[in-house]
Amino acid sequence: MKTSTSSFQYHPKSEQLSEIPECEIVDFLSKFDNCSTSQNVTVNTLKTALVLHVTRNGIYSFYTRKDDTIELVKIKKDDFPHIFQSQKAVIIHNLQNSLKVTRNGVDEVLEYFSHNRFVFDTFIGAAVLDPGSIDELTFNQICVKHECVIVDDNTQSVLLRIRDLAMKEFCEMESHQMTKVFFEQETMISGILIQLNMQTKFRLDLELLFNQRRLLLMRKEELGVESRKVLNKTINLASAAQVKRELNKLGFQTDGTKLKGTTSKNVLEQIDHPFAKIVLEHRKVGKILSDIDSLKGCGVKIGDEMYITATWNQTKVVTGRIQSIHPNLQQINKLSFVMPKVELKARDLFISEKGKTLAALDYNQIELRILADFTGDEHLVEFFKSGVDVHRMIASHWLKKKPETVTDEERRRAKTIVYGCIYGIGPYSLADELKVTVDESKNFLKSFLEQFPSFEAWKKETIKKAREVGFVYTLNNRRRRIFNLNSKDVKLVAEAERMAVNSPIQGSAADIIKMCMIKVFHKTFEEWKGVTLLLNIHDEIVVEIPDEMLKEVCVGLKNIMEHVVEMKVPLIVSVETGKKWGSLTTFEFDK
Repeated sequence: MKTSTSSFQYHPKSEQLSEIPECEIVDFLSKFDNCSTSQNVTVNTLKTALVLHVTRNGIYSFYTRKDDTIELVKIKKDDFPHIFQSQKAVIIHNLQNSLKVTRNGVDEVLEYFSHNRFVFDTFIGAAVLDPGSIDELTFNQICVKHECVIVDDNTQSVLLRIRDLAMKEFCEMESHQMTKVFFEQETMISGILIQLNMQTKFRLDLELLFNQRRLLLMRKEELGVESRKVLNKTINLASAAQVKRELNKLGFQTDGTKLKGTTSKNVLEQIDHPFAKIVLEHRKVGKILSDIDSLKGCGVKIGDEMYITATWNQTKVVTGRIQSIHPNLQQINKLSFVMPKVELKARDLFISEKGKTLAALDYNQIELRILADFTGDEHLVEFFKSGVDVHRMIASHWLKKKPETVTDEERRRAKTIVYGCIYGIGPYSLADELKVTVDESKNFLKSFLEQFPSFEAWKKETIKKAREVGFVYTLNNRRRRIFNLNSKDVKLVAEAERMAVNSPIQGSAADIIKMCMIKVFHKTFEEWKGVTLLLNIHDEIVVEIPDEMLKEVCVGLKNIMEHVVEMKVPLIVSVETGKKWGSLTTFEFDK
């Protein structure tokens, strides 16, 4: 069975264990005088760093004697926190997983990160160099990828390979000016995710959860009854095959032959019949029920309260976005679900601790602002600086009309086109979005790009560079590999070009929110005691704040987020607060 790096553990053979002496932690640490911070790392730092390999049998490390020979030692698991208290420079492969094995040391590790101490996690390093490619690779496969020679699979060999891998990753990062983003951004984020995964708890309203579940089950039964009245028979509304058959009997010829496509949401929404509406609502109810059951399954009871601790990952999404799973808090629906006589808000299930308030801080139009910064388009830059309705101004410039004469439909079209440019959608997809013909869509795109020529120039230059070097880069010089730009397959090339344009923008948005999370992390250690970073949803963070600190922290956070990076256009952050995540209201700042 293949083992992913995220669960990498090499367990030494019993005969090897007896040969490895157990070392007193104080004696062992005295052999290292390397206390570097992440700001002054060199190859020599790596050569003299403390290399750790954590297994269920113990922690293994080595030190180099004066004659360059190596002495392998075993450290007690209980001594793991002392390693980080000592603030020595550390090399390790997958620190987060190591903490799950030792089951102690989280507080010490977080304190270590708060002082910007040097830790080189080769798992994070591999992900920074080639995003999205390493989660399913074993440790040995990552070593092979970086040409680290595998001589043996004993404990000493594993430790030497961890150090060798760190040195090779560091040298590659140096050659591409990526050490800053690795140490100051991605390594720090790995520490923050340790906190989110192992300490942070989001309180659930257990009574409301069971009440919502009861109401949804009742509605599901009601929809079954309504379906029987319409069809004069009972069917399984969750079966795409049965739904398709009944629609065909009713005279609606669903498109295509694949079941997945024939009863899709888009198809059902175009059918003007009560049965189609019943199926759509039944699916919504089923999805919300599934989400609620997922929350129940992930919840942990502490006394009379229930809490959620999600799993957060920084290495799976190629654009650099942070991902939430088990449960996916980023997909908890923001919108209300309206049923007869009742309205449900899934996010209202998440509530603040007593004496605290939730605050959500969200960037406004961050991807469009990044586009303006990258392209340097004088019109976009001016629109954002003026603080007016940017989409109305874009429509005004595109259509050569006064802003006050731009209709809501024209504004909507301009907004759709500009985001279509960011996400790289073609004329066919744009035609579907705008509900126009393909020829009209092509004309819209052509006339739009004529009015914003700097976007087209930036796009061509970005694709050209990506074709030459194989990568695109974000605001902070984090990179993504782009495949198929030189393919003979036209469709593959088109998709690759779309990714080449979109990735720097999405990736830069991820960089900006990560920089904010790092600032918040440091603030919670220095000044904002009791403030907790709860989650990140794309361009938004949610924090929990003691009531008496609410104004101070909201003012401080807004200021941090709006000035975290210098750009050609201002960054604007909206702030909402409240006791329930689904019922937050705009925070009123002093004028």
